[in-house]
Amino acid sequence: MKVITILLVCFVCAINAYTADPPKILTFKNGVKFDHDGHKGECVSCHEGEKGAQKIQDFGKEWAHRVCIGCHASMGAGPSECKNCHLK
Repeated sequence: MKVITILLVCFVCAINAYTADPPKILTFKNGVKFDHDGHKGECVSCHEGEKGAQKIQDFGKEWAHRVCIGCHASMGAGPSECKNCHLK
């Protein structure tokens, strides 16, 4: 019975992680603010196949500069200059 209970708890936690809403605005220590609501794309565009509720693997300066600026340039929308993202 304990095994079934443990498996059920794990299943419920996995479902909650999958369906959890992302934070509306993320603020990074470098002054960059990211507005999830302002991005109308599929989660997998940034989360690279991960569930949207999970943190982006390998996220950092290089990733953000490649993916964010690349997407902004290809879409012709969003900031693409340092001062427009780094508000500090």
